[in-house]
Amino acid sequence: MNLSNKTIQHITNKNNNSTKLSIYIPTHPASTGPTLSEDTIRFKNAIQIIKAHEKFDERELGETINKLEALLEDTTFWKHRTVGLAVFADTDSFETVDLNNEITEMQYFQDSYVISPLAIMLSIGTGYYVLDINHTKPRLIYFASNMKKEIDLEDMPGSLEQTIDRDEHIQRLQHQGSLKNMFHGQKDSAADDADMIRYYKLIVNAVEQFLIDHDEPLLLTGTENRIGNIRPLFSYPRVLAEAVEGNHEGLNTQELENTTIAVIEKAETADRKKLVAMAKSTPPSNMAVGAKDIEIATSKGKVETLFLSSFKRTTDSVGTGYQADIVMQLPEDVSTTETLVRSTLSQGGNVVAVEKGSFENDEPRALCRY
Repeated sequence: MNLSNKTIQHITNKNNNSTKLSIYIPTHPASTGPTLSEDTIRFKNAIQIIKAHEKFDERELGETINKLEALLEDTTFWKHRTVGLAVFADTDSFETVDLNNEITEMQYFQDSYVISPLAIMLSIGTGYYVLDINHTKPRLIYFASNMKKEIDLEDMPGSLEQTIDRDEHIQRLQHQGSLKNMFHGQKDSAADDADMIRYYKLIVNAVEQFLIDHDEPLLLTGTENRIGNIRPLFSYPRVLAEAVEGNHEGLNTQELENTTIAVIEKAETADRKKLVAMAKSTPPSNMAVGAKDIEIATSKGKVETLFLSSFKRTTDSVGTGYQADIVMQLPEDVSTTETLVRSTLSQGGNVVAVEKGSFENDEPRALCRY
């Protein structure tokens, strides 16, 4: 699974009486013999730590552990990883979540899944989509740490000319003999504009159908006129106000990333700074600082936004790429953070990860509703 709000809700809502295993490991997106070996060794070590845990019960989790060990032999699985992997397992089954920011190794053996690292990472940013608006081959491309992928959308229209000619041919067959039907080539500007909007609606429909369960920002690229015409057609809530103007259909995915990444990082930084500034300007009476005060606020349903100083920039990373210099350091005891995150999410609040040093201290803090 990809990381999204829906994924977190799915993992959170998995309820049974079984012990829950949560495994986090860094992985390599570049599949070579040494990197595959390193990733599988990490995962094997994690399994061994779990099996040696004092609470491990072979009768309860033995079958699932066998499935996890079988995954070690699945070369195809390990060849298609990102820079991090989360595995959630219980007596019934296991599920995996791909992570697009690097994470330190940790295994948690608890009564519920440890989902706070997922919520924090989702807040940091997991990647972004670019819609290249052109009239030859419109395309949707996903960029994340060490990942560039053009999305194959079944309903994405081809060129404008082919799409309009096809539609006109169908209309002529349906309305043959009608005096109101215009012959091919006999169009006015209003008809051209209508064709263009119809074409853009087909593009938007294909993109939004794919993005139904996604949370990543969508950046529009294209000429000023194309962006201006297509933007109002979107209902996807994460379409960025920023855009990259110009005709980019001749660029390959690497060149397109080089053209767009600065805009994305600037927008994300600006959003985070805006939230931090809002927290700093909020009266102390509407803020809770420290785990104990936040727990009291969450018990009253008052937390609107939970701020966690939870990441830093580093050059010690498995690779380079979008946000690859961010590494999440997972604590052995995650119980306090887990309680705060779960309580906040359960009352419809937001989790915002901020860089260490954003506030006068790195204690968790929360913006309260009233």
